[in-house]
Amino acid sequence: MAAFRSKARSGAGGFTIVEFVGVLVLMTAVSTIAIRAWFGRSEVTLQNAAELLANDLRQMQTHATLRRSPLEVVFDADGCGYHARDLGRAGGVDSVRRYTIDAVFEDVRIRSVQVQRGEKLVFDAIGRPASDASITLVHRGVARTVLVDAQALFIAVENSHRGG
Repeated sequence: MAAFRSKARSGAGGFTIVEFVGVLVLMTAVSTIAIRAWFGRSEVTLQNAAELLANDLRQMQTHATLRRSPLEVVFDADGCGYHARDLGRAGGVDSVRRYTIDAVFEDVRIRSVQVQRGEKLVFDAIGRPASDASITLVHRGVARTVLVDAQALFIAVENSHRGG
């Protein structure tokens, strides 16, 4: 009986901790390479950055409505990000986004911001944009434009185009 038990234990299968750690290290290395390769493609990175900007603008629009206070979208002079400034509260800043902080978007820049009326993109106290606007992002020669339509009350990413 004792001989049977020792044979059963010595023949038991399974992974050692070293094998398990080795598999984890290998999976981490492959994932790191795959993620960098995927996000290294300008069209993927830029599309994601443009969709993130559109979602952030929608969120700012919602905050203006919920707070019943106008919000101004402030784009950084260096083209590396943006934030919302609550015009109803002194010093109120929300939704800060800096592309240089996020490794995935670090090469994305805001190339231009065009607002039809006025110089700034503002959402009024009920979330309506004060004016039409277009924000163009660029990454390695590829550009995407986010459109804000004040009449139709929508924010969307325009089709891609080349630009420098």
